[in-house]
Amino acid sequence: MSDNRRISLLKLLAILGIMLLGATIAPMMIPSSAHGLIVGIVCVAAPPITSTSGCPSSPATIIGSPTIGSRVVVAINIDGSDALNGFRIFVKTDITILNPVKADLNNTLLAQPILPLANCINGAGTGCSLSSGDGPGVVDVGAVSLAGLSTPPTTGNLFEIVYQVAGTTTGST
Repeated sequence: MSDNRRISLLKLLAILGIMLLGATIAPMMIPSSAHGLIVGIVCVAAPPITSTSGCPSSPATIIGSPTIGSRVVVAINIDGSDALNGFRIFVKTDITILNPVKADLNNTLLAQPILPLANCINGAGTGCSLSSGDGPGVVDVGAVSLAGLSTPPTTGNLFEIVYQVAGTTTGST
């Protein structure tokens, strides 16, 4: 083999090596797209309750002076969430102030039909589990939409809780 052919072969191998290296590295240099989750806020909101209600700009307050024995309704809403087709939420109160009586999924933003997984009040009801935190003062509600995901950003009512006023307080935390 002549020196010229040997040099041409070495040049060809060098060029092929550089091309192979470039083909390996180039895809790593191309920016790829990324998608983050839309993180929503779950909140307690005062009535009026609609399926499209979001979260208030300030914490919910009970207006007026509810009398002992009267009932108060609050909404558990979500605001600006990624798509969802279900939830499981626990809400705990001091039963000497507000004693939960009922949880209601009638105005939920979940598409019908829904499958209730938990509706547990004070440790009694459907889907209760002491190991997961159910007990006195705890409202445990879980449901799944059998119709599929909501449209993001998802904002609206998840469920309502009815409380009986058991005592008074001058403030809350």
